[in-house]
Amino acid sequence: MKALGKVFLRVFVTEYYRVNFGFFLLVAGICFGFLRAPEHKALAEAFVSSSFLLLIPLTVWLIYSFKVITFNNLLLIKHENNFLFHASTLPRFQLIQHISMISFLQLMPASVYGLFLILTALKVKAILSLALIILALVILHALIIWRTINAILKPDVGRKVSTLKNKIDGWFTKPFIWFYPEWIFRQQPLLVIGTKVFSCLLIIGISHFYLFDTYDERFMAMGCVLAYSSNLVLVFYYHRFENFHFAFFRGLPFGLMKRGVNFLITVFILSLFESIVLLRYYPEQLHVIYYVLLILLALSIYAIGYACLFIKDITLEFFIQKVGIAAFIWIILILFKVPLPVFIAVHFLMAYIVYRKNFYAFEFNSAIGSDK
Repeated sequence: MKALGKVFLRVFVTEYYRVNFGFFLLVAGICFGFLRAPEHKALAEAFVSSSFLLLIPLTVWLIYSFKVITFNNLLLIKHENNFLFHASTLPRFQLIQHISMISFLQLMPASVYGLFLILTALKVKAILSLALIILALVILHALIIWRTINAILKPDVGRKVSTLKNKIDGWFTKPFIWFYPEWIFRQQPLLVIGTKVFSCLLIIGISHFYLFDTYDERFMAMGCVLAYSSNLVLVFYYHRFENFHFAFFRGLPFGLMKRGVNFLITVFILSLFESIVLLRYYPEQLHVIYYVLLILLALSIYAIGYACLFIKDITLEFFIQKVGIAAFIWIILILFKVPLPVFIAVHFLMAYIVYRKNFYAFEFNSAIGSDK
């Protein structure tokens, strides 16, 4: 029993923190490099004092839980980890016990900050926020346990297309730009919903700061950079969809420009949630032209992220680390007042050069086990 527990800890927990070491180092640098202890306390009190603001950490925890679930699923489909499926022969109580310990350790960063919020809620006597925090952490732990156990007990489960879906598909001819949105909503519905909720709440939160103090457009641009960067996970899966699941599209006689335009239209459709929320809560102090620039900023971020995926096949975890570093650099450049039109133009130019140079030379490397 103890030996089995050590195997699970090494395979799931140790490997998880090893792969995501750069991500946690970046988060620690942002959280503790820019915010001091009094500011952390003030932020925590703001979260627990408002049910609406409390949605921000809850959404971050939800996305983090999706990250854990995705990692566990990817771990289980690797050939060297096929032995883990023998755990399905364990008594259910023992299996739940082992996976519960894994979930607890993988969700430790969220749990630690949750404990900090719980203590803050007790201090200010915010009973509703206290209950919501505890409930959210319990649900997220249960979600990770359920999805991981389900992946062990039921690998490669087939899916049946409903009769209604078959009839609808027969009535309407779908354009190509709709293929990926439908596919990603089927494959990763929680990831899509969590990403959209996080980015929209972040935009709303940044916009609300303009109601109480005076900020220039750079503050909004920094918030949008973080919101748009979170959507690069969807860009990663678009790249996998177009070049692996829908691979015959690479052989069709379409020019690079048409392929690039199809990509931009697709990600623009997926970003309509953020665009609508940004328009709804757009600060009155900022010129309307800056709204257009922020939309172009989003497309340029997606374009450079998409183009870089053709340089070399990488895993989702490594791509997220690179996105975190890039977002940090973008924020620094905005702080140093780099004009947004220049920012956007350089992004699109670099994306075009990288995309044109690497598109036809790209190939998947099965040895690294990248998510497809």
